Amino acid sequence: MSDQDHLVSATAAHFGAGDLGLDALIPAVLCTFVASIVVALRWYTRCKITHCIGLDDYVILLSLLLSWAMCFIIVASVTKGLGKYDDATDTIQVTKLVLVNNSIWTVLVNVTKASILMQYLRIFSGRIIRRSCHILAFLLIPAICWGTFGGIFLCKPVAKLWQPELPGYCRNAQTYWCSVAAVDIFLDFSVLILPMPSIAGLHLPRKQKIATTLVFVMGFLVCFVSVVRVVTVVVASQQGDFVMSGIWSVIWSAVEGNVGIICACLLSLKALVTKLFPRLIVDDEPSQGQMRIAMLPDSSGQEVSETATWCHSVGSSMTVGFGPDGQPVAPRIPASCLPPSHAPNRARHKPADSRDESLMDISRVLNHDTAQIQSNR
Repeated sequence: MSDQDHLVSATAAHFGAGDLGLDALIPAVLCTFVASIVVALRWYTRCKITHCIGLDDYVILLSLLLSWAMCFIIVASVTKGLGKYDDATDTIQVTKLVLVNNSIWTVLVNVTKASILMQYLRIFSGRIIRRSCHILAFLLIPAICWGTFGGIFLCKPVAKLWQPELPGYCRNAQTYWCSVAAVDIFLDFSVLILPMPSIAGLHLPRKQKIATTLVFVMGFLVCFVSVVRVVTVVVASQQGDFVMSGIWSVIWSAVEGNVGIICACLLSLKALVTKLFPRLIVDDEPSQGQMRIAMLPDSSGQEVSETATWCHSVGSSMTVGFGPDGQPVAPRIPASCLPPSHAPNRARHKPADSRDESLMDISRVLNHDTAQIQSNR
């Protein structure tokens, strides 16, 4: 069959005489490789630095295994000549590839979302956000079922999907793809914006705020890839190019799945980044979350020029004084933050939840600053 016998889209023609080529599959392979490295770094951080392995770490491993399965299917298909506009092109094989790839992709992206939600449950102890996590986790189940079985049973009988001449009927495929993409994008945005109100209420140092913001910017990248995926597939399909539509679906599915894995691991890598590049995370100057109190007497009775007070939402505070020469003096707790003298010898506030890693990060910074001050005295 010649190239003229095929409906070739303008996008496909870009690859030369309608040949998709291996170059188009390189992003999928590279993304899988990068995702593997990031997951390995996540596990190194959990095992060697934080010594805290959770269920979400095992779930992200499942996502990575699905990603490798998808990558293997793509490479095996291309090595057999799939995606070329010549006599060897087999639309039946293209259809089966898209069907299998779509099933793996559906499970992959939703398992990745489940891993992120599990991480939220470890970090946040608020009732509203935890209930929201459970609701979103429940919604992942019908999303997986619709994405997987909706594609498999798009036609009755199933074989009619790759053998249109068979008797039977098929639902509108484009409507199905768009509905699956819409559900995926909705869940992406929901998972992404869920912790934002809680994080906005934390008194994080400036650099930690910047790092957290960058993590969420990367999260929006997943949403962007989801939109690009459905647009490229639909455009190629509307141009009558079935082969190109199917191959683009496979490629962008692999890219989206791996970008999601990478973004799901970013929060877990903070301890590793802090260890390797402490200046990127630890602020040398007081942040906006600090309170400044002028002219407080130090232990020797002299007045200090200013104090920096760190206070976070669980009620613990620390004050670091700075003398007239700009040098820090011994840290102390302001009287306003101390319990009354008649109060029982127990915490007046509920202790920080061990799952609240964001608040624990602040405590680590406080301990780091205190140790530095005492070593300089």
